[in-house]
Amino acid sequence: MAIYVTGHKNPDTDSIVSAIAYAALKNALGERDVIAVRLGPLNQETMVVLERFGYEPPLLITNVKTQLRDVVYDTPPIVGSGVTVRAAWDIMNEHDVQYICIADDDGSLAGTLSTRDIADHDMTSAFSGFVVDTNAFNLASALEGLLLGSGEEWDVIQGPIAIAVHETKDITTAHVAGSVLIAGDRPDIVQVAEKAKAACLVLCEVDADSPAAKLAAQAKVPVVLTHYDPYRASRLISHSVPVSRIMHTEGVTTFHVDDFLEDVRESMLKNRASSYPLLDHEERVVGVVTRYNLLSHKRKQVILVDHNEAAQSVAGLEQAELLEVIDHHRLSDIQTGSPVSIRMEPVGSATTIVASMFFEHGVTPRPKLAGLIAGAIMSDTVMFKSPTCTEKDKRMAYRMAQLAAIDLQQLGIEIFSAASNIGKSDPKTLLFQDFKEFVLGDYRVGIGQITCMDVQDLSPKEEDLLKEMELSRSARSLDFVLLMETEIVDEGTKLLFVGAAGQILEDAFGVPVKDNSVFLEGVMSRKKQVVPAISTVLA
Repeated sequence: MAIYVTGHKNPDTDSIVSAIAYAALKNALGERDVIAVRLGPLNQETMVVLERFGYEPPLLITNVKTQLRDVVYDTPPIVGSGVTVRAAWDIMNEHDVQYICIADDDGSLAGTLSTRDIADHDMTSAFSGFVVDTNAFNLASALEGLLLGSGEEWDVIQGPIAIAVHETKDITTAHVAGSVLIAGDRPDIVQVAEKAKAACLVLCEVDADSPAAKLAAQAKVPVVLTHYDPYRASRLISHSVPVSRIMHTEGVTTFHVDDFLEDVRESMLKNRASSYPLLDHEERVVGVVTRYNLLSHKRKQVILVDHNEAAQSVAGLEQAELLEVIDHHRLSDIQTGSPVSIRMEPVGSATTIVASMFFEHGVTPRPKLAGLIAGAIMSDTVMFKSPTCTEKDKRMAYRMAQLAAIDLQQLGIEIFSAASNIGKSDPKTLLFQDFKEFVLGDYRVGIGQITCMDVQDLSPKEEDLLKEMELSRSARSLDFVLLMETEIVDEGTKLLFVGAAGQILEDAFGVPVKDNSVFLEGVMSRKKQVVPAISTVLA
């Protein structure tokens, strides 16, 4: 089973790159099924960094809830709709199953068949009489017999079953005509069957070299030689029909491998079936799932990077197995059912921690990955101007730049020039390109951040941004929403807000708030400057 390495929702460059880099480290150390994933669309800055070093965006996932693909489901044989009931019965006995799926040539579900269906078919045939509608080859197969004769219409055998219990002279044409005639070792019955134009003649307990068999070889009707006695032969003939005649096709409840376990359980509670066909995303049959299968399942395995807060993490995390946490934020509310490995350091970038782990394990990143790591560190430390930036961030960035043979200053300019290209971005995209939700005391708060070369570029969009912030506050049931417009050159942040945050911001930063904004000189970091200040007031 794959192990997912994921950053937070509304991922930024540090979140994406730390996931990519840690998955690469795990794979290099022999864990081949570790996959970097993301929880949302990438912003323009991150796309530029990935393209700059030749990386594709990680796989997008929306949750890690347990699905049927995580369940050890049954895989009984799957048979075609042309298979006889006898063949299906033998297959079910051989594999000790009571339920199988019937599929078309392309693997799609045609119907289902259970031992109960076969029993119902047998009982109905015994009480209401059975009219044969099959072909000579299927008939011989059901009787484990040898097909003889020179009949021309072997593809179609239709008619009621008749048993020759009388003397030959007493058998009338009306009694035999068009029927599947069952008889014992009686050579004279061959001519009777020919004369009456029986649909087929079944000779029971007859050897291949007997007089009756020799006459049957020249018969003008299909003849089947079987070792069964007439009674058992008459019962087994009903098994010569294809399963398509008795299989269930209407009202069959099916599930797909991507269905969530909680939804499947609820559906099963409303349904009395014991087994259910399981299909893939192309509607092909892959197996059968039962209530018993749901008792045992594997949870998805997850490693969190650049966050440890439930509100910022992947949906369904409580159903997954959390293996590790690598972060550089405050310790929050993620809970685990068993001990996990946690690596948290007060540095400016989560990617810095991952990069140091490469060297701790004696693994040197490839040049492209080293360049990617350097870009993430430059991004999250705002070209080393963020107050969260440490000497370790700088050392690691320069070391990675050396491996990648790139100029750090030039890389930083490329990154933030891309981020500053806000003219083509709509307000919603700008708000959520780096947006996180926090629980601070009794308040639920959303804080977005746009890092750019000059905040004046955002002035024409501020009215629309405030409208989008209010819509988001209402839709997400937040107490207030903040948007940091962080300027790299002058090292400060213009803070927009909606909701009852004015007095809170004044108390937190000691500056007057005008309308829906306040300028915070020297404030660059949401993590180290904005969230702690507000938390102190709300506490």
